[in-house]
Amino acid sequence: MSTGVTVQLEMAGGHSSVSIDLYNSVTTMDDLVQERVSRLQAYEHDTTFIIANIGTLYSQLSKWKELMPRVKPFYALKCNNDPVVTKVLADIGLGFDCASQSEIEQILQLGVHPSRIVFANPNKHMSHLRFAAQNNVDLMTFDDICEVLKIKQSFPNARLLLRIKTRRHFRARHTFNKKFGCDPCLVRSLLIQCKQLSVNVVGFSFHIGSLPEENSYFTTTIADVSDLFQIGEELGFRMTILDIGGGFPGVDTEKQSFQKVAKEINEALERHFPTSRGVDVIAEPGRYFVTSCYTLAVQVMSKKVVAESFEANDQNVKMNEHTIVNEHIIVNEHSHQNGHIYQNGCAPDNKLTLDSQSEHTNGDSHIITNGHTSANGHIQVNRHTSANGHAILSNLDTVEKHRFQNGLSHENGRIERPDHETAYVYMYFINDGLFGTFSNVRTDQLVARPSFLKDCDTKAMHTSILWGPTCAESDCVMKECLLPELRVGQWLFFQNMGAYSVTQACGFNGIEPPLKFYVCDQKTWDLISHEIDLAASQG
Repeated sequence: MSTGVTVQLEMAGGHSSVSIDLYNSVTTMDDLVQERVSRLQAYEHDTTFIIANIGTLYSQLSKWKELMPRVKPFYALKCNNDPVVTKVLADIGLGFDCASQSEIEQILQLGVHPSRIVFANPNKHMSHLRFAAQNNVDLMTFDDICEVLKIKQSFPNARLLLRIKTRRHFRARHTFNKKFGCDPCLVRSLLIQCKQLSVNVVGFSFHIGSLPEENSYFTTTIADVSDLFQIGEELGFRMTILDIGGGFPGVDTEKQSFQKVAKEINEALERHFPTSRGVDVIAEPGRYFVTSCYTLAVQVMSKKVVAESFEANDQNVKMNEHTIVNEHIIVNEHSHQNGHIYQNGCAPDNKLTLDSQSEHTNGDSHIITNGHTSANGHIQVNRHTSANGHAILSNLDTVEKHRFQNGLSHENGRIERPDHETAYVYMYFINDGLFGTFSNVRTDQLVARPSFLKDCDTKAMHTSILWGPTCAESDCVMKECLLPELRVGQWLFFQNMGAYSVTQACGFNGIEPPLKFYVCDQKTWDLISHEIDLAASQG
């Protein structure tokens, strides 16, 4: 748990310091989330929050230096521009990949030297180029003659990296060949024009794609670029920088790990760019550094149990759209319009017609769906209806006599149903969604995987849906997943949420961004503090 020690990280630009809570090495994320939940509940807050573990930033850099020491990382600020995250990354020595004047300003305000910034946007505003020139941020990318002419006008002394397209068969979650890059077959002619304009081309850059499918893409592209370096050298350019871009995994998986990627890159560099060639190698990792930094905690705001609505089809009833029911599945005692069932008071065009064989009456005042499936898997309606053969599904609270109807038992606020019951889906509404921190679910097709605090019974799992808090039906965080039954007010948390989450959030419907709590384990903080002190002593 927390050591009870809070340190202050001094922010640049006159901003106030930020508190970082230190914890001991045996503390789990479950412990950290539960501790914050307890604090919030004491003040009756129900705001979603992020635990930002800045210790992971240092750990990732240590791994990078160990496994790929020759490649200098320039962190891609677009991935996560959290001021505390960027402050720590700057203090421990990273360079930065910036794509706009605003991003460059943020990094310069941290006291970062301009030589530690690459302006890695092949298509830049003229005003942004002028700002870069005024602040001597001179390393930048381009991919066509139009950009060269702009740079020649605004920043003639800039050092240029020609970004090339990678091979067309490369597959990744996000590919960039359509929008960016010079085709390798056009490199010679473009470099000839650069020579005629007397601009300073110093190397090449590429990007194999974000979340690539194969580590070998680095090997192939490094080999391709080696040939292009020779073209530049033949034309009289002094080629000294190779930028291998991004595409590094944020977390290791069975298929891809940073260790495997680093091995591929090291071998390719040794083969095609040995140190004797005099080429400095840089990269633009984003998600590698920050994915594991963020853990997002959310609260269940609302809960519905839904059944699939029924569509008459011979003697079977097909599942169609969701019908809202309450946890006890009862039927309103009111009935309307002969021969039809209405879902929770829906309009007549949503009516559900019972076939003639099912319209037996017994004087009962309600109809219950029995939840059993027919041979072909269709849900059937119980063949007892109210006196006039009609009913409306209702969300009204049940009474005690309904506790065991339809095979459902309600004990201690939970629902137990037979193993063969498949008709009902649990819908939970949480206080963050696709227009907020879960924006990476939409853009990365990320599969969000929740974790639960110790008070959650995870023995029984149910088909569930997690909805975000906005009015948009597209705001769905998890579709058709298996979750334990959750209660309103319960907290769950999602790890590895640091990449392309907060930077893409838009605040739709006025949903507020999450609170942030910064933490670090005591041992790692001591190492970070040493790096900060060392950097300060070196100016």
